[in-house]
Amino acid sequence: MSTEAPTPGNRLSARAAAAWRAGIWIAVLIAAMAGLYVGRLATAHPPGGEHLAFWPMVAIGTWAAVGHGVPIRDRKASLQLALTEIPMVVGMAYLTPLQALTAAFVGHFVAQVTSRRPVLKILNNSLALSLSFAVGLVVYHLVIGSARPVTFMGWTAVAVALSIQIVLNFSVVVFGAIFRTWRWAYPPLRDMAVQAGLNFAICTVGGILAVSMASVGTWTLLMFAGVSVPAGLGWRKADTARRRYNGLEKLYTSVRRIDLAEGGEREVMSVMLEEARLLLAAGVAAVMVPLEPPLDHLGLSARLVGEGPVVYREAQPLGAVSRLIAAKGPTLLHRRHGKEIASALAEQGYTEAVAVPLCSGTSGPGYLLVADRPFVHEGFDKEDVTMLAALASNAEVVLRKSALLEKLRYEAAVRDHEARHDALTGLPNRENFTALLRERLLALAPSAAVAVLLIDLDGFKNVNDTLGHQMGDMVLAEVARRVGPLAQGGTVVARVGGDEFVVFVPGTDDAAALAQAAQARALIAKPMRVATVELAVGASVGVTVEAAGRTDSQKLLSHADIALHQAKLRSNGTCLYSEGADRTALRRLSMVGELRRAIEDGALELHYQPVHDVGSGRLISCEALARWEHDKFGRVGPDEFIPLAERAGLIDPLTWWALDTALGQVKHWRELVPELKVAVNLSARSLSRPNLVDLVAGALDRAGVSPDALRLELTESSMMAARGKQAIHALSELGVALSIDDFGTGFSSLSRLRRLPFAELKVDRSFVSQMEPGNDDEAIVRSVIEIARGLDKVVTAEGVETRATLDHLYALGCDAAQGYYLGRPVPASAYEALLLAQPCPAGAPAAAPADSPQHRGRMATPRP
Repeated sequence: MSTEAPTPGNRLSARAAAAWRAGIWIAVLIAAMAGLYVGRLATAHPPGGEHLAFWPMVAIGTWAAVGHGVPIRDRKASLQLALTEIPMVVGMAYLTPLQALTAAFVGHFVAQVTSRRPVLKILNNSLALSLSFAVGLVVYHLVIGSARPVTFMGWTAVAVALSIQIVLNFSVVVFGAIFRTWRWAYPPLRDMAVQAGLNFAICTVGGILAVSMASVGTWTLLMFAGVSVPAGLGWRKADTARRRYNGLEKLYTSVRRIDLAEGGEREVMSVMLEEARLLLAAGVAAVMVPLEPPLDHLGLSARLVGEGPVVYREAQPLGAVSRLIAAKGPTLLHRRHGKEIASALAEQGYTEAVAVPLCSGTSGPGYLLVADRPFVHEGFDKEDVTMLAALASNAEVVLRKSALLEKLRYEAAVRDHEARHDALTGLPNRENFTALLRERLLALAPSAAVAVLLIDLDGFKNVNDTLGHQMGDMVLAEVARRVGPLAQGGTVVARVGGDEFVVFVPGTDDAAALAQAAQARALIAKPMRVATVELAVGASVGVTVEAAGRTDSQKLLSHADIALHQAKLRSNGTCLYSEGADRTALRRLSMVGELRRAIEDGALELHYQPVHDVGSGRLISCEALARWEHDKFGRVGPDEFIPLAERAGLIDPLTWWALDTALGQVKHWRELVPELKVAVNLSARSLSRPNLVDLVAGALDRAGVSPDALRLELTESSMMAARGKQAIHALSELGVALSIDDFGTGFSSLSRLRRLPFAELKVDRSFVSQMEPGNDDEAIVRSVIEIARGLDKVVTAEGVETRATLDHLYALGCDAAQGYYLGRPVPASAYEALLLAQPCPAGAPAAAPADSPQHRGRMATPRP
């Protein structure tokens, strides 16, 4: 029996070390055999007598047996079982130990010289065989004693000697392989045991027959050899058929494993490489898969060497191997096959390979390749090409399928991501945030404090209405870019509404949460340039801090929303949730239902704030303002119930009720002051109604007044919106005067403003109440008055609280004014009393200085 272990590594130092170890091992074998011969075999004589004519028969028989051995191999080692023991038995019985040993050594050595094994390996294997044979000789002579070879004791000696010889030969070869390569290569023990048992049985029976026939004569032994050769060839043929069947079984197993591989192309390629190496017992496996056009000259490369991991390289040139496979198809490649093949193999660092096409592209196919068997003497053959081609054909189908599955998985992952993330900002959406919040709360200790910050942009609706939704989307994306980096260390940032963002902060307290809220507001408040417009967007933040074990996701969001509502009412824009705020929220929820009922039952009341002409001091109009007195809630201010009406969708019925009531009242008052006008506020929501003009015209008809009795007050942002501009042009054509309320607080463009059909600008109270000579507020008021003059519009100042402010407005040329100094909002009866008490016009303006000529001839405007 002969064997072959894996070759050493490719490095020069590794080769040198292996060569030194092989030399030492050969020296050990020679010394052991010499010692055994001198100590036990030098004086031994053949039990059947010396027959030197049998020497060439033993040598030729050993050579023939080695040349027709049966290989047993896997990816790590190759062993060869041969019937060498049959001729050796003849040598035991009829040759001296020295003659028998030299015949076996010469036959084995010559048989291996014709292979591609290195000299050191040939010498090692021949000496290992000789050493095991020497031990077998010792055992044979000890057991047979003085008996003749063709006796029961002689046959027993053959069986015992061969069993020990075969086991010893195996042990010496395996240990020698470990010593020479300095690594453990676990041999295929199951196959070896089966073949060794069969080898022992055949060699024992064959050896006994050979010894028995040799006792008759030389020609009888030659006749036995003539019968044994066909029998040996038949055994080899049967073993070849068995190995082919095993190969097909391995191929089927490999194909099944590749087909069942889960994942994308890379996972399939990893399994395919491992199976290709196992199937062909190779040291290296590589695959090249071409990319899709127009990058089909590049490919995804994967390589598996030894026990290391699969190494992937993307966008690699297909190279010379690919071009060679494109021309030759499935083929054996060896450096002896020509310069082109040698160059292609050298490019990859291979000595010998089997390569087959895989995943053909337009400029050349990809390929599957196995190379460099550890036992280089056996090499590859055409059967290996056929096996690898069959494996590659199935792998190509699986790769195509896996690419499709990977694409489907990718599309499913994209859809899942889109379902859980906001398309505009890429942040988690409300549903995803709620799920993440539940997971984080369960993962934290019950006593751990967590915070939720609910962020709402201030005045964002004005941005949408004035600059358009596309610009609004750009603002939201910029806000997300600024607050997104807050998501660190377990913090989660999400967009949960139109202009609402939420931040979850684990492991925090009240102070840290409020500090984070201040940081978020500061990030948002920085001026941002969107397209060609520079904006400053503020934000309000509601904060709640609670223990993870005593809350849930819905409660956290609800409490943060309550805190946000309170923050909207505060000047600092931030509020921490408290139970008192919760009670306020409950009041607000209850108030919505009561407000709806009050509108339906007419339980609201309109108050009217006087508007005076600055020059004459006379009442010229009034602004209708809703008031609500509730049995349970008491007096509810408009700053509380108007936002409620907007959020609850009640602003439209509230507006139409106020319009009908105010127009009915002004019809009666016009009998006292024919030119009197009443102003009614119109929300942006109402302005966007497609039938707005019909509704206003219907209200005028029901009241029986002309359109010039009505003045509709709108914010500048709602007037700038596309639908708002269409509506105000239609209202102007109806004859209704339009007023821009709170002018100066929005985003008006003067070039767009001059094209709007409005009649009045109302300066916001925030500028008028703080106005003093020379300050910024006075400059703004002066600019608004000059703008109105340039556009030939009326200017009305809101928030006049003092006589000094009224005089200052007169000096600036303001047309009209309203405020607590001139009159608070009063019920209809009280306002009618003011109209009746109004004296005849005087000549002097109301706001003229006390010592001026104008003031001396003017009536004094009473303090309300």
